[in-house]
Amino acid sequence: MREETRKALRRLFSNASGVLGVVLLGLFVVVALFAPLLAPPKPGRDPYFMPVVTWSADPLPPSREHPFGVAGKRDIFYGVVWGTRTAFRIGILVTLASTAIGLFVGSLAGYFGRILDEILMRVTDVFMAIPFLVAAMVLTTVLGTGLDKVMIALIVFSWMYPARLIRGNILQVKEEQFILAAKSLGVSDTVIILRHVLPNAIFPVLIQASMRMGSLVITAAALSFLGLGAPQGYADWGALLNYARNWMLGGYGATFKYWYMIAFPGGAMVLFVLAWNLLGDALRDAFDPRLRW
Repeated sequence: MREETRKALRRLFSNASGVLGVVLLGLFVVVALFAPLLAPPKPGRDPYFMPVVTWSADPLPPSREHPFGVAGKRDIFYGVVWGTRTAFRIGILVTLASTAIGLFVGSLAGYFGRILDEILMRVTDVFMAIPFLVAAMVLTTVLGTGLDKVMIALIVFSWMYPARLIRGNILQVKEEQFILAAKSLGVSDTVIILRHVLPNAIFPVLIQASMRMGSLVITAAALSFLGLGAPQGYADWGALLNYARNWMLGGYGATFKYWYMIAFPGGAMVLFVLAWNLLGDALRDAFDPRLRW
C-alpha cells in the first residue's frame, strides 16, 4: 500500500496541470489563513462584513489605499481576501455533508439491492430531474436569504451524484471473493460495508468531491449575485459581483471603465474553480488503477 501511494504521488507531482492546481490551491489557502493580516478588520466588527470606506455610490478605481478599487462603498480587496474564507467554508461544508448523505444512500442501495435499491434510486432520479440551480434558488427563497440557507439548499440538491457513483462502485465490489468470504464467516453487514466495501469503492467519490468543490462555490456565488445568498456587505465573491450589475457596461465611450469591479472577484472565482478541477483531474490520473506499474 505504501509503495502504491508513493507511486501515485510521484505521478501526481509529475503532472504539470496537477502541480499547477496544487500551487493555485496553496495560494488560496495562504490567503485564507492570513486574511486578518492581508486585510485587517476593524476592531469590534464581524470581519466577514466589508467596512464602508466611502459614502459615494460611484465605484472608485484601484489606488494605493484600495488596490482593487471600491464597489458598493466597500473595498474590493477586503472582499476578495475574506471571500476566500467564505468560499472554503461553503465548498468544504457542502461537499462533506452532501458526500456523507450520498455515501449513506448509495451504500444502502448498492449493497442491499432489490426493493430498497429501487426505492432509493427512484428518489435519487426525482431529485436529479430537477434543474440544480433553479431548485437551489427556489429552496433558498423559501428558507430565506443567508449563506446558511444557501448551503442547506446546495446540500439538499447535490447528494445524488456521490450516491449514484458509490452505488455503481459497490455493485462491483460486493461480488468480490473477499466480500463473499466475509459473508460466509458471518460478519455483520455494517462491518462489511464500513471495513471492506467502502474502502475499496470510495476513492472515485472523493475524486468527484474535489472536482465538485469549485462548482458548488460558483453556484453559491450565483445565488449571492442574484441577491439570494450573502447578506448586504458580506465578504463573498458573488456579492461583490452583485455591486457591479449596474456598472458592467460602463457608459458611452467608456465600456471598460469599471473593469476592476468584475475582474478581481471574477478572477478569484475562476482561479479557485480551476485549482480544484486541475487537482481532481490529477488525482484521478494518479490513482487510476489502470495506470499503476
